[in-house]
Amino acid sequence: MGTGGSTIDPAEVARFAALADTWWDPAGKMGMLHKFNPVRIGFIKEAACRRFHRDSKRLDSMAGLRVLDIGCGGGVLSEPIARLGAAVVGADPAEANIEAAQGTRRPRGASHRLPRHDSGGAG
Repeated sequence: MGTGGSTIDPAEVARFAALADTWWDPAGKMGMLHKFNPVRIGFIKEAACRRFHRDSKRLDSMAGLRVLDIGCGGGVLSEPIARLGAAVVGADPAEANIEAAQGTRRPRGASHRLPRHDSGGAG
């Protein structure tokens, strides 16, 4: 790839976009992600609290922090980080995944919606 070219692989974008309706199904294809998510959240929360001298035991331990989740998929990580108080921007080249993160493609009963942010597309 030449200098200044995109690093986005359209085949990968399509592969993950095809999963958009299943991101929030803990028994579906993304089930392992849901099982591993508490570890990811804990690591990020602990690292951020250590870096910014915060009490990691507080429910709002990330209040006032801004987090950028590149390749957010359906927002499975972005949403719990936002619940800890952070202002989260989720970016993904697949429009269907952004819709899943916003809640428009989630099953009934799924909570929370993230604001819409355009990743600039895969082109």
